[in-house]
Amino acid sequence: MRFFLSLLFISVFSHSSFAQVPVFKIAYQISLNQELMDELNSPDMDENDEELASLKAILAETEKGGFAIQVWSAKDKFLVNSSMAEDFVQIVDKTTKKVYHLNLSDSSFMQSEGAGPLFGEEAAEDQFQIEFVAGKTETISGYPCKLAIISPTIDDLAALGDEEIPSIQVWYTENIPAYTFGAFDFLGNLPGAALKVDLSGVQFVAKSITKEQVSTDFFAPPVGFQESAGDLGMEEGEDMELGEDMIAYYDTTSGLYGLKNVNDEILTQPLFTSLSEVRDGIIVAVNSEYQAGFLNLQGKTVLPLTYESIVYDDVLGAYQFSKDGKFGIMDKTGKNLWGKTYDFLSTFEGNHAIFMENEKSGILNKSGQIIIPATHESILQYDEHYFVVLDGEKFKIFDLKSNKMILDGFQELYLANTPNLFIASNDGEKYGFVNEKGTTVIPFVYSMVSPFFDGTASVVKLGEEETIQINTKGEEVPVNE
Repeated sequence: MRFFLSLLFISVFSHSSFAQVPVFKIAYQISLNQELMDELNSPDMDENDEELASLKAILAETEKGGFAIQVWSAKDKFLVNSSMAEDFVQIVDKTTKKVYHLNLSDSSFMQSEGAGPLFGEEAAEDQFQIEFVAGKTETISGYPCKLAIISPTIDDLAALGDEEIPSIQVWYTENIPAYTFGAFDFLGNLPGAALKVDLSGVQFVAKSITKEQVSTDFFAPPVGFQESAGDLGMEEGEDMELGEDMIAYYDTTSGLYGLKNVNDEILTQPLFTSLSEVRDGIIVAVNSEYQAGFLNLQGKTVLPLTYESIVYDDVLGAYQFSKDGKFGIMDKTGKNLWGKTYDFLSTFEGNHAIFMENEKSGILNKSGQIIIPATHESILQYDEHYFVVLDGEKFKIFDLKSNKMILDGFQELYLANTPNLFIASNDGEKYGFVNEKGTTVIPFVYSMVSPFFDGTASVVKLGEEETIQINTKGEEVPVNE
């Protein structure tokens, strides 16, 4: 869980964002009717049934107050995470039809194109029927909901053979934009968000709904994530080459991976949900309890699998770890290279990273030396010269070397990726660029602006839709494809 929260922090605060987006955050829990509970707890239950084992784990999580599924839903975008696949996050943009599949375990992502009603396409009428039940209402987590009964005419959820395909009861609210999660693609056909889904005695129910503000970059792969040309992560059922003659082999009985070499010599039993590529003779292994540690090329455990997460940081050439809710940096032997841990530590961008202590943020360098003490409420952005702080609802720009504030007084302020120039807005609607003195350099005539890259920024003028490019003087220049 903590590693997923780390992703959210990085996703929101490590990008060069310029605007805030209102979202609904919905947390779902799962419940079963008595018949299914009895079956689940029956001594005759097949202990090797992966679906039942996953269901048990989700129920255990929700009994502790956790979630089965979380969704962040904006007007035209949404992000989904499941408690049973914390290393994987899905981001959907209904306007561009882009779908991002993020793998947190190796900081990679895949991109695909969405289809169906969510993306403005008509649904195939022979796949299901929807009955909107008039007069039936229910309030869920404070939101009035209506009832729809969905009757699939083909089975998209499982191979049921000759069994009758069950109808699905869905309570939805038109006050929250529609989204989908898991195998429930049919939810995209509703005029609003499904807050309760009842499928043959299995219920997904929204137990909490809150309104939040996130950066527009929340709905994009975080900085530092690399696009994967192949499948994202380890594909279930496939052996994976890990390098240096090592292979992760898949066991169909347990649904887990073991380690063997190219000569088919079995080095470990199938005990792991994932195994990383080999780096300097070390493999990051994650067990069925989602605890991480190190294996060597002989399959021996050289670092106990007791960590919440272990991720290799290419900038440092070392491993970022999380254990007992604390973050730090270690080498391949498990030695804490900095000798201390923090409440949070972002991945490194350039020479620096954001850390947190006692709910305050600071900045440190690649040696672990604290450059900016953890005295700021939230550090949103930084580069080699400046950093942006959000203090309550006030944006402020600080000098990285002196930790002195150099600019405030605007409703929004962001880095522009060029010396002595910053993105600013007085009202959250009109954007322009100012210098350290707060003097307007490029007028506030844009509804959208980006930082500068190679001397140009992408902007959209107020009242227009076309994206153009400007230089640091505000002059329009040919679009750099």
